[in-house]
Amino acid sequence: MTETRELIRHILVDVFDDVLGLQEKYLKSHGVPLTINEVHTLEAILKAGDNNRMSDIADSLDITLSTFSINIKRLINKGYVERVADDVDRRIGRLSLTENAEKAIEVHELFHDQLVDSLFADLAIGDDKVLIESLVKIDNHFKKMKKEYSSNNR
Repeated sequence: MTETRELIRHILVDVFDDVLGLQEKYLKSHGVPLTINEVHTLEAILKAGDNNRMSDIADSLDITLSTFSINIKRLINKGYVERVADDVDRRIGRLSLTENAEKAIEVHELFHDQLVDSLFADLAIGDDKVLIESLVKIDNHFKKMKKEYSSNNR
């Protein structure tokens, strides 16, 4: 592996691990006893709005319904999600967030805001157009990869 390739690999892995670790510590220090995956599940439920059927949300997270059901059961037991039968078809399970879930999402959003604020303040990245363009390219590349992997694994 070339030196540049190894450096990029190292940076990507470290940044990913560091951000996940920081998020977990931030959440815990702010009274949110959830994993990042659980918080992202809450965000997916919020984002779903009225389209909050379990199968639809599982699809949006690109996980199986059985895996999603296990995650939801855990979040229900922790008091973050409620399962409600559909008004028209009682067989359809719909999800809603509790007040605890809304607070957890707020804390998570605050973490993201503070993370970005610290990058601007500590590293002055706002004026670095090359960096911003590179990050956009990397983001687009990861989205493309995710889409390709998702379509290949269904």
